Amino acid sequence: MRTGPKRTPGELRVIDGEKNKDRINLREPKPPMITPDPPAWLTGAQKRAWRKIVPTLAGMRVLTTADIVALETLCVSYAKWREAAEQAQVGVVTTPKGTVVANPMIGVEIKYLANLRQLVGEFGMTPASRAGIQAVDGDRVADPLEDILAGPRLVKK
Repeated sequence: MRTGPKRTPGELRVIDGEKNKDRINLREPKPPMITPDPPAWLTGAQKRAWRKIVPTLAGMRVLTTADIVALETLCVSYAKWREAAEQAQVGVVTTPKGTVVANPMIGVEIKYLANLRQLVGEFGMTPASRAGIQAVDGDRVADPLEDILAGPRLVKK
């Protein structure tokens, strides 16, 4: 498992003026952008999460074919977190023996929330994570390095 900060996409390295050109991945995959329908296997709450999240991500132009599994995980986590949060509304519960204890669903809710926070960050759905994401225009990301390496273009008259 890699430690330290996440890798910066090659396009951002070019824009930031990376001086070490060997650190830029010129062959970085650029999957096509999509606006997918929810898979049939999702539950009702998970499909509602999908219909809530996908338009936002599509509008931000960050959803690609490579993100489907992560998107499914995000929707499942969101729905499970909501369910746990509803069950954790009551702070304490009484056991069958009559003992009053903290609601165990609070711990479950906290775990789902931690997972959810990580996933929404991956998709740029928080203000801090959006600062590091650049949206694309069209289906293909423009590569500034390609333009530099191509040099001036001559046009015949």
